[in-house]
Amino acid sequence: MDAILKYARKSNIIFVGDVNQIASVGPGKVLKDMIDSGVIPAKLLVEGHRNSGTIAKNSELINGGLSHDRYMYDEHFIYTPCNKDNILNTIIVDYINKCRQYGIKNVMLCTAMRERGPVSVKALNENLQRILTNGRKEARFGSRLFRIGDRVMNRKNDYEQQLFTAGRKDSKLGIFNGERGTVVSILDDVENDSKKIVVYLDDDWFVQYTKDNIDNLVLAYATTIHKCQGSEADCMMMAYTFSDYLLLNRSLFYTGETRAKKEFRFY
Repeated sequence: MDAILKYARKSNIIFVGDVNQIASVGPGKVLKDMIDSGVIPAKLLVEGHRNSGTIAKNSELINGGLSHDRYMYDEHFIYTPCNKDNILNTIIVDYINKCRQYGIKNVMLCTAMRERGPVSVKALNENLQRILTNGRKEARFGSRLFRIGDRVMNRKNDYEQQLFTAGRKDSKLGIFNGERGTVVSILDDVENDSKKIVVYLDDDWFVQYTKDNIDNLVLAYATTIHKCQGSEADCMMMAYTFSDYLLLNRSLFYTGETRAKKEFRFY
């Protein structure tokens, strides 16, 4: 932020955000601190436009600190009680059903922890990959496995990466952290004695991964709630267990819940 302000010191800057979402990574809550200072003019958006009904109303109740037994429930806002023995299977069945209903691009499954616990990103991705793409053509890079049909995400900005349209009629440079897509082709990379993976991004561009940039690609049936910030989906699914005690906080729950456009499900 210091660098931005120094660079733009002769400009007017408008900051847009939500102080109730997850705080900045690093010191300070930049937006909240600016508003709380009373020095910078601020306007509060009181009517959201991503969702309505129980999703919108319950976001207010979450911010108000109310527990889940005080929320409003209907077909758009669903809570499914689980225990450590059945939560993983329950989520997997619901995820598959919701993907059939909305389309896999329009369903987002998020959880708090990357690797720890029964519903970590790692556990969910490995189990969903095993169920959904088992038997399809695959490519292995060390311990990492990708198959045709896998949901994936790019996790690093690469301004030199070439993207292209179907038939390579058009192309452009640049892919960014958080962009998602689906593996549509796995080709032999004879020159490097390896494989090439072609991903069809959700914004209708294709991108190719080889062993040189494969570290930028991860499975993304499920992601962390931190990674979903700034995204939205028709159906948002979110899992919590007591294994996530370090991250059982209001801002994380609110951030996930407000990604939903039509339906929010939590476990």
